[in-house]
Formats: sequence, structure tokens, C-alpha cells
Amino acid sequence: MKWLSWRTLDELIKGFLWSIPITITFCDLVGCVAKVEGHSMSPVVNPKAGTSVDFVWVDRLSLLFKGIQRGQVVVLVCPYNKNKKLIKRVVALEGDHIWSRAEHRLTYIPLGHCWVEGDEGDKSTDSNQLGPIPQALIEGRVGFIIWPWKRWGRVPQELQSSSKDRLIPSKVV
Repeated sequence: MKWLSWRTLDELIKGFLWSIPITITFCDLVGCVAKVEGHSMSPVVNPKAGTSVDFVWVDRLSLLFKGIQRGQVVVLVCPYNKNKKLIKRVVALEGDHIWSRAEHRLTYIPLGHCWVEGDEGDKSTDSNQLGPIPQALIEGRVGFIIWPWKRWGRVPQELQSSSKDRLIPSKVV
């Protein structure tokens, strides 16, 4: 008695091959799970950097319908290393002005750009060093922490008071 026939193996391979483009499409359009390393978004995400990692749900679909908003925690392609992803909070949008943390100068956010910062300001490489970031680099919104289980829940999507104090929102937005 054969437990695996050629026909069964053929069906298994075809099913697997069909699942690849479906999975890729789902991850590109709807969302995916991402591993968070580093401490720039501590304590909201990965509060014990170095000893543990968080896994988060990255929602791509909400950006298509709601766009980018102040306070959102987003995943973006690193502007200086296209193979690296960053997780930061959107602080300012196009048309806004913001006082940078690093140089204490007023910066205007041009059309198609935004200002992103890590919640752990002194441990974050963000717009304070890089300047306004093109919105096209943003890949999704971090919606939930899904691992570790004891921290499972929604990621807060509001600005910290230190960021609000430095922001001068545009009247148009």
C-alpha cells in the first residue's frame, strides 16, 4: 500500500505552486507579519530591545483607503539602504512645519513628504537626521502587536506630547 502516489504528489505540488502568487498578492495588498528589532519605538513596540523581539501586523490596505495620518506607526523603506525597513511614527505631513529635535530649526514638509520619528528619540535614526521622508517609501501601518502574547493588542496611533509641542500643522491639512 502506497501512502503517496504520483497523482497525489502532483496535486500537492500544483496546490503549493498556486498558493505562492496568492500569498504574495495578499502580503502586497492586504498586510503581513513583521519582526521588530531595535529600540527606536520603545516602549510602544519592542520595549526590551536586545532581550526580546516583537512581531507586528503591518496593514497595507488602510493606507490605500485612509492615507497617511499624523500619529500613525508605519513601516517604511530606509532612505539610505533600500534593503532595510524602519518602523517610525508619522509626526508631520506635507505643508506642516516642525521644529527638529537635533538642530532646533524650523523645517517645512514639502509636497509628497512626511516627518517620521522614533518614540525613543535619542536612540532613533529618523527625520531629525534624514529630513522629510518621501511618502512613497511608506509600505504600511503597524496595527497590532501579535507576539509576545502578553503584549498582544492595538498599537497606539497618536502623537506624543513632545512631538505635538514642536509641530505647526498646516491650515490646509
